[in-house]
Amino acid sequence: MHATAFYCLRKCVIFNFQHLEVLNTRLDNRVDGMVEMGLLPEIRKFYDEFIQLNHCLDYTKGVLQTIGFKEFIPYLEKYSKDEDQRIIEFLKSLNGNQNDFPDSLKLLNSCLDELKLVTRRYSKKQVKWIKNRFLVNLSRQIPPIYSLDTSQPQNWNEIVKNPAETILNAYINDEPMNFKPLEKIKDPRQEMSEDTSHFCEICERLFIGDFQYQLHIKGNKHKKVLASKRKKEKKNLVKNE
Repeated sequence: MHATAFYCLRKCVIFNFQHLEVLNTRLDNRVDGMVEMGLLPEIRKFYDEFIQLNHCLDYTKGVLQTIGFKEFIPYLEKYSKDEDQRIIEFLKSLNGNQNDFPDSLKLLNSCLDELKLVTRRYSKKQVKWIKNRFLVNLSRQIPPIYSLDTSQPQNWNEIVKNPAETILNAYINDEPMNFKPLEKIKDPRQEMSEDTSHFCEICERLFIGDFQYQLHIKGNKHKKVLASKRKKEKKNLVKNE
């Protein structure tokens, strides 16, 4: 018989965050950079070769609902590839006459503004997910979270790299350090009974405890399954009539 050794590794999470105004500016600049790197020809090619060819007009399903494409549908449907080239040439011209400002560019800028807005919203959801996942004091074991502010990249070594190395070295060598982890968030719903079980007939899943069941009921997956089943029920009613 061979003895198996189990090592309990010490774990921690380093959360690199940015202040909201800094993050939003970076996200906007990233969208502008995507345009400079050829975003318009890329989405035009996808639209011409896939959407129009296959008559795919449902922008609420599959890849068509992804961020970075559906926001440009108003422009793509109204203007052609030739207009894309006209806009690109206009933007490349450093001495462009404002009287020659293409009307199509106004609509394109509106689409870009929508993309920036949606990107900011998605970023906020990501931060919220991280906090709910790691900081809400659930029954499962969660490693300590150390936050480092990356809002000033010019001071990266001082405010990010060096502190991160200090935290990791302290964990590896089991040494004390001055950095404190983020405090866990106490969710009042955790006081709900864990002695009961609930079966979601919509999703056909079993949940142990009131807290986990309530999280499921309010989650997007449950809502999508519920909406899908209601849609099917309406179709069946129409057929029967």
